[in-house]
Amino acid sequence: MAAEDVEAGRCAWEAFTSMSDPEEVGALAASWDPDVEYVEDPKWPGAASFRGYEAVSARFGEYLEDLGASAELVLEDVRETPQGLVSLVRARGTSPSGLPFDHVWGYRFRMRDGRVVWFRAYLDPDEALGTREG
Repeated sequence: MAAEDVEAGRCAWEAFTSMSDPEEVGALAASWDPDVEYVEDPKWPGAASFRGYEAVSARFGEYLEDLGASAELVLEDVRETPQGLVSLVRARGTSPSGLPFDHVWGYRFRMRDGRVVWFRAYLDPDEALGTREG
């Protein structure tokens, strides 16, 4: 795996974690391939897959609305594993209904021409890292 992919991936995930408003999702166009595919963890109720920048960015806009204005996204790590590239993203804050949350998500992802072309969410970051089977 090229070191450039790891660095480009880190930049893409830093752009992702800098969002705090659903209107900012458009800023990810430079980091995501136009044909990007996103796969939600099948453990998530109603999990689905989304293809294309418009569909994926719309889904992430929904996530930001659900998490609320206090949500903070923190990039904890981007690393190469035997299964591919993985990012670890912490989401924390208080939902609009007042429920606090703090969770680390794992994302396996692939790059093409310096952009994220595919990624899959994992509720259990150890599954994304390949240290635990799902």
